Amino acid sequence: MHGHTTCTVCGLTSLLFLLACDGSSSGTPAPEGTPAVETALQDPPPVPPSAVDQAMPAGGVGTASNGALQVIPGRFELGDIAPGSSHERTFRFRNITSGPIKILRSVASCKCTATTDVTNRVLAPGESIDFIAELSAPRTPGLKEAKVQIIVDGGLPPLTLQVIGDVAMPIKAAPTYVGGPKGDTMRGTVRLESKDVPFNIISAGGAPADHVSPTESSSKVHDLYWNLEDGFDLDSRIWWVVYTDHPECPVLPLRIRNPLTGSRADMARYDRHWMFDENVVNAGRIRAGEPVEFDVVIAHYNPRGRGQVVKPTWRNVLSVASATPGVDSRMVAVTPISRDEIRIRFSITPEPGTSGPLYAFVDVETDTGTGRFAVLALVD
Repeated sequence: MHGHTTCTVCGLTSLLFLLACDGSSSGTPAPEGTPAVETALQDPPPVPPSAVDQAMPAGGVGTASNGALQVIPGRFELGDIAPGSSHERTFRFRNITSGPIKILRSVASCKCTATTDVTNRVLAPGESIDFIAELSAPRTPGLKEAKVQIIVDGGLPPLTLQVIGDVAMPIKAAPTYVGGPKGDTMRGTVRLESKDVPFNIISAGGAPADHVSPTESSSKVHDLYWNLEDGFDLDSRIWWVVYTDHPECPVLPLRIRNPLTGSRADMARYDRHWMFDENVVNAGRIRAGEPVEFDVVIAHYNPRGRGQVVKPTWRNVLSVASATPGVDSRMVAVTPISRDEIRIRFSITPEPGTSGPLYAFVDVETDTGTGRFAVLALVD
């Protein structure tokens, strides 16, 4: 979709929610008074009331209204979606009152959602317009729920839309996290099921797989125990990772729900005024001694200052370096995305002779501080 820009507040809300709640993006949209957060698309022409199509589009569910605007559908349910994929959906607004309605702005709950710019758009009685929302899926599995609030003039309550998808890899985990729904569980089980071929588990959570019941070594379904109590480093690792011989899913990261891996993780973000869009890179299968390149995105972060840029040199990237022995990482390029986001291209090279599961840490240093993300890979 052309003409998108990405909002600072939405992106930061998304990442905070990821830290706290297993990558789900259903946060609370910014309150009224927050800087503009919409993305820019060309306004569509109004549709006469007589031409309004009330048919429910595929994947659409229900309607929503705040008493002045009605939207069809109220939400889109995408079902299973691929990691890193994008999904554009069209909602239709209609003014159901006898007077004009002014839309002040739209506010998305996460940076993952780009929308039509409806800032200060006025709808005449009965007038309808299309509103496009595009959901960009993260690269880790789990339910992705994006909400968009339409803020309307006149003291009316916001109108809330939703786009929901389940980010699923060729091996699907149920649940898509460990640690329990409230983050207070230290032991449990998870089911891994292949959509296509049988697979073997190389390791799970940094140890040999501990099956719930005897199973064939190569199977489409594996029921595993997980344990966060015995020797698991919750201070540094926020992913419980399964490594397999599945040709399309060598690395399956499951988010750990725990107080240490939630909003308390990476507290230095408050001082350096930036954080990672996604704090993990799934590199899949790579070869020892051969460099491969990937991207990470860092975004401006200053919630205590309501997003104001008081440390403008936050975006001056000084270095990218591996913090894991036997792994080399270097900065390749830095590309500004917007005023509030930077894309960093980096390389990673396991030293010759390395093989098997890799859980590496990489540090990014800017003028205002250093942050760390993880690179997960299966090395040949």
